[in-house]
Amino acid sequence: MLLFRTEPARLNRYARYIHIVMAINAVLGIAESVFGFHLIPIYTGGELLNYEEARSTALLGHPLQNSAIAAIYALLLLTGPRGNLRWSLALPLFCLQLLSLPAFGGRTATVLLGLLMALWILKKIVFVLLGNRFPIKMIVWASLGLPAAAVIGLQLSETTYFAKFIDRFIDDAGSAETRVRMFRLFDGFSWGDLLIGPDPAMLSYLQYVEGTEIGIESFPIAYILSSGIFAASLIFIGLTLFVIDIARLVCLRSLMAVAMFIALNASSTGLSSKGIAFLLLIIIIMCMEGAERDSRLSRKRRDFNREALGRTAPAGAGRSSLQPG
Repeated sequence: MLLFRTEPARLNRYARYIHIVMAINAVLGIAESVFGFHLIPIYTGGELLNYEEARSTALLGHPLQNSAIAAIYALLLLTGPRGNLRWSLALPLFCLQLLSLPAFGGRTATVLLGLLMALWILKKIVFVLLGNRFPIKMIVWASLGLPAAAVIGLQLSETTYFAKFIDRFIDDAGSAETRVRMFRLFDGFSWGDLLIGPDPAMLSYLQYVEGTEIGIESFPIAYILSSGIFAASLIFIGLTLFVIDIARLVCLRSLMAVAMFIALNASSTGLSSKGIAFLLLIIIIMCMEGAERDSRLSRKRRDFNREALGRTAPAGAGRSSLQPG
């Protein structure tokens, strides 16, 4: 609500800060992967995870949360809203986020971003074929950028940086299997246990047996197993109502970013880890769309301010003092 009431000029400044932080996060993630270090160390079972095996953590901590936020931010840079950022600046930042995704190792985020990018490009092509106007610079960028991107992509695919990421699609070290094993955790509890919340010690033991002790890679499943069906239902209802409120304020492209985040978190610990990723996503959307004066969020803000002013104005304030009461 505070960001909703904030003026576009201030949100525009916040949006610039977001661009800077996301650029630093991407550069740091790439550097961690290339040079083999972590700004935020990762511990599993009290032991420091091997740098060569672990993915980058950068500023946001968990690699999957990094990849989710980076992919969604890249999508917003491509489709908008991008917080009044010029395309000449948005394109390099977009490419930087793409380059950082292998460092974070988010396969689902990368594939989903690729699909949405393809749909966005297809939509642009269809609109052009239907007779919509288009800037000449778009054709210049496409004719020069696409071949260059293809050549650069082929060259980079042979580097160790990208090879490790590609290998994750071939051999995921049991990552996909753990998402199947997590359903076996339900077998260790009765319906009564699942309703009010399973015993944490028993859950930890079963996770160790099934090899999912690092985390349950699905936030709905994780919430149910850690808090119980009743408490988890309240959380899901609250989350749904919050997303509905956001949907009333933002444009469809911003809402797609929220949907993308929830879809990505359905296959990771995500929201169940009680991190700040969802909060960060909402801040990014509210700042980047709110900074644009012609956006849906800005129009909603102006309508809200007019209604608030009308409610607070004293009776007869709009009449001349010479008119009889």
